[in-house]
Amino acid sequence: MAVIIISLAFVGCSKIDKNACIYFDLNTPPLNLDAQTAQSDSELVIVRNIYEGLLRKDSSGKIVCGVSESYEKDGNTYTFKLKNNVKWSNGDKLTADDFLFAFQRAVDPKTKAPFVSRLFSIKGAEKIYSGQADMSHLGVEAEGKYTLKITLDYDDPDFCQTLTSSICMPCNRSFFEESTGKYGLERDYILSNGSYILTRWNKEDFGIRLYKNEDYSGEFEAKNGSVFISCRHDEDTAELLYGNKVDIAFITNNEAGNFNRKGVTIKSYQNICWVLHISEEYDPDIRTALAMLVSDRGYSDELGKGYKASSSIYPDVLGIEDAVGEGIKDYNLEAAQQLFSDAVKKYEDKKFPSAVLYYYDNSSIKSAVTAVVGHWQQKLSAFVNIKKANSLETLISDVRQNQVPFAIYPITAKSGSVKEYLSNFGMSGDKSNAVNIQKQILAEDTIIPLAFEDTNIGYTPLITEFKSDAFNGHIDFSFITKK
Repeated sequence: MAVIIISLAFVGCSKIDKNACIYFDLNTPPLNLDAQTAQSDSELVIVRNIYEGLLRKDSSGKIVCGVSESYEKDGNTYTFKLKNNVKWSNGDKLTADDFLFAFQRAVDPKTKAPFVSRLFSIKGAEKIYSGQADMSHLGVEAEGKYTLKITLDYDDPDFCQTLTSSICMPCNRSFFEESTGKYGLERDYILSNGSYILTRWNKEDFGIRLYKNEDYSGEFEAKNGSVFISCRHDEDTAELLYGNKVDIAFITNNEAGNFNRKGVTIKSYQNICWVLHISEEYDPDIRTALAMLVSDRGYSDELGKGYKASSSIYPDVLGIEDAVGEGIKDYNLEAAQQLFSDAVKKYEDKKFPSAVLYYYDNSSIKSAVTAVVGHWQQKLSAFVNIKKANSLETLISDVRQNQVPFAIYPITAKSGSVKEYLSNFGMSGDKSNAVNIQKQILAEDTIIPLAFEDTNIGYTPLITEFKSDAFNGHIDFSFITKK
């Protein structure tokens, strides 16, 4: 039995303003701040700052206690002892039942939690989600007000990491029930227990205000007074930062090229892989021929700043360096033309039927898409038109149901879990067999990695201490200081 009691120490800073207001700009406004269903970076960054889970990351990225004061692991069972002085922003005491209810909501299929697979190592969770068991089989128990026990079906090396993420944040049962379907959707239907409380959420003239939680009793008291969050499309992000109208901002890759002056620091994380999907209904030789002509020599010059031709399916944040080049077809024009010519002869009119490639709307990717299909047309006489998809969710759904002949879309690593990332390809595995799984994914030429993309965060010299990471909304504002 391992017993873990984690203490924290912070290094002070003598030249910071503890009452400072941090001005932060998003590239898209959040739609939902329900921790169990939040999904976009804009949503996750706010959820990360207004809630605190059983565990949390410190400023160095180490996983430490949050609401729990200690925990012990006995085999596949975790027992958390909660602090007895934690309050919700409405004054309610936070108890073990708030975590029990959060896990129950998360695995309930009606909730449609986007990151529910992170919880499938918990006893009964996957069966409950798939409708094969009821909630009484969930391996989460509240033993009194301040003890929570979680039993896993199998050892999960990512479990402590998962407990720091949005889906594991607590949820006040009575408050949720009184919200009558509006929980997380409006300011009056949000409770906080983290370093900050949400005091304003204006959706029409967008603005969110977070203030330091004066009732917060944990180890992560905010080093600043407040965070004002905007989503300003009326001005270029570079000008907002250079003009000190905002202190920190998410920066799109298209905008990143505008940051050519000193004074703004940019942190980038390569966490996105754009892939080309070719329907399995096409003859295998046609798929192989098309794959052979998807080479970085044909479209890399069309990719903008923050993009590069991909050398595997795994972006850098996942750390799978051995996968570079594994299973990716070499460019081979002569072989591709022969395969394609022989396969096309099987069609009644001896011609490749015209088709449509649907792509997720992105100006940098569109140029690369045009280059790829143009090369197919020029070298193989394969005529494929391109069409912008209405939404990413719809496009991915159509791909999974094999309803589109061609598609190009991004896959984002939302956590450091290789297992979670591979689920986007319908595969199961982990870092130990990631290379072999990539070979399997690419073997049928239905998936071809095209480009890696960065997520970027910029901040001005007024920010004297800045911490961020690759996942879970990227920023914990309690670690950020300003002059």
